[in-house]
Amino acid sequence: MRSVIDCWAKSGKPGAPDRAHELLTEMETQIRTNCDVKPNSFTYNAVINALAKCNEPGAAAKAERVLCNMVARTDDAIRPSTINFNTVLDAWAKSKEPNNASHAEDILNWMNSLYEHGNTNVKPDSISFNAVIDAWARSASQDSTAARRAEEILTHMDALYDGGNIDVRPDAYTYNTVINAYAKCSPYDRSACQDAERILQKMKSSGYVKPNTRSHTCVIDAWAKSGRSGAALHAERMLQDLLEGDNLVRPNTHTFNAVMNACAFTRSNNVKEKVEAKMVAFRVFDRLVRNLRDDGHDGGNKSARGTFSISNQCRPDAYTYTILLSVVCNLMDDKLERYEHAKLLFKSCAHDGCVNEFVWRKLRQVIPGINDFRTITGGRDHFVDLPQGWTRNYRQKKNHRYHNHTSRNDSRGRGGRYSNRRNYNKGMRGGSSNNFRIGRSYGSASSSSRR
Repeated sequence: MRSVIDCWAKSGKPGAPDRAHELLTEMETQIRTNCDVKPNSFTYNAVINALAKCNEPGAAAKAERVLCNMVARTDDAIRPSTINFNTVLDAWAKSKEPNNASHAEDILNWMNSLYEHGNTNVKPDSISFNAVIDAWARSASQDSTAARRAEEILTHMDALYDGGNIDVRPDAYTYNTVINAYAKCSPYDRSACQDAERILQKMKSSGYVKPNTRSHTCVIDAWAKSGRSGAALHAERMLQDLLEGDNLVRPNTHTFNAVMNACAFTRSNNVKEKVEAKMVAFRVFDRLVRNLRDDGHDGGNKSARGTFSISNQCRPDAYTYTILLSVVCNLMDDKLERYEHAKLLFKSCAHDGCVNEFVWRKLRQVIPGINDFRTITGGRDHFVDLPQGWTRNYRQKKNHRYHNHTSRNDSRGRGGRYSNRRNYNKGMRGGSSNNFRIGRSYGSASSSSRR
């Protein structure tokens, strides 16, 4: 029966994880009368992994129950490991169930308690802590305390590491997840962007982990979502510092998009600030296009201007154009100005094959008049009627996701690729303790029953 459970667990079929779980439960029931059907560690591992990875409602709780049963067994052949716990922690982190972060932290506390009582096979490591931090980060858009809690856990990891526990050293993922937590709560916590930047500075001064592109991009994103006065200029300065700094850390498309998004989020009634944000947006877009073009001409090294370099994979995408159309929509009041910018942006987007449903809907929002809209789209009213060339990169991405490919879209150069963008830019430039409990105990019935 163990091999049958393993086959179900690995089949990937709908309902297979539940069927594997049912068979395991049946085996546990039959142990009393038939020792030949006794499950082993591999059986429990297969079922836990299948449930944790299926992303179905209630799957994380089911995986946790299997783990509880595994821990409760006294058979020496069944030994839960750190990997088992981390798998369940990850399932709770990605779960959309209520209080998922609290559940994840409960499991980490349980894990630590078992380790402190002599079970060295379940010692928490960086992956364990990262999963709990990730759970809180995913809750940050709804829970105003989530980002602070994520930072508290990071601080505790630092204390454990400084105290000699090398297995819990925070890494780039740890810091980036905390930064991202602050970015998620920026829309309703206007100081969160400063907290995100503070974590970035802490990361730089840690001495054992260096910020990467995602670190900087998440901080810029926090500023973008904050809606604070001057956020667009601050985001541009951060991009400039990144461009002129360590060439090992280069901005990517997401970084440029985050800066332009800061402009789109500008909601000030101050005319000067709106004009300023608009100029920043198209200045950053021009920089993205110009330096990509220059990189293409000199083999992908330093730009022709000699000031900085960016990745040759850094190019405008559908989100870039959606953001810029949002800039047009939010920051341009003159109807003719909106029309001219929207027309040239959509022409450039179509030339690059980046038109998707989001670009299409945003264009409709910017140009509500049906005649003007048809003029821009060549008389087309519906997304499904667009030429395949206009949507080629969007369709490629859909096909890659459908076939579960991990490769990026085809990024080979095409003749005249930037001619439309050149025309656009030309026309529009104007403590040491190992105890995890840090001031929080949930005391839930489920956690107390585990010990």
